[in-house]
Amino acid sequence: MSSEQTTDSVENTAQQVANGLEQGFGGIEKFLSKLIPPDSIEIKTFEGKSFTLPGAIPARRQVVVFRMLKELLDEEEVFSALNGVSANNIQATGMVDVLIGLCTNEKLMEKLGEIFSCAYPDVTEEVGDPLDAFALEDLVQSLIPFSERFLKKVGGGLATLGRVAEEVA
Repeated sequence: MSSEQTTDSVENTAQQVANGLEQGFGGIEKFLSKLIPPDSIEIKTFEGKSFTLPGAIPARRQVVVFRMLKELLDEEEVFSALNGVSANNIQATGMVDVLIGLCTNEKLMEKLGEIFSCAYPDVTEEVGDPLDAFALEDLVQSLIPFSERFLKKVGGGLATLGRVAEEVA
C-alpha cells in the first residue's frame, strides 16, 4: 500500500469515527432533551397525608442512593428482567409478567424501601417503614426526579465535552 493510500485510509477511518461520534453525541443529546425532571413530586400515604419531595437531594446522600440503586439493578432478578426487555420485544403481557415478577420479590421490595429511606430520611422518620406507608409505584416514582436531573445535567455536560473534543481533533 502506498503512502498516499495509507493517508487516504487513515483520513477515511478518522471521518468514519467522527461520523460515529456525531451520531452518538447527537443521540445522547436527543435523549437528554426529552428528560424534563420535575422540581418536586407529591406522594400520599394510605392515610391521605401528602408529602412534597424535592427534585434534588444533597450530593452525599445522592452518592449513597445511587450506590444502592446500582446494587438493586445488579440483583440477578432485576438484571435478568432488564436484559430480557428491549424496544424490539416489548409486549404488554411480557412487561406485566416482568413487573409482577419483580414486585412480588420481598428482597427487592425491602431494598426499594431502604433506598427511599436513604433518599428521604425526614419522610421515613415521620411515616415509619415506607413500604407500609406508600404504594409501590409512589416509592419508585419518588426516585426518578433526582435521577433524571442528574442524567440531564451530567450527561449534557459530557455530551458538550465530547463535541468540543471532537471539534478540536
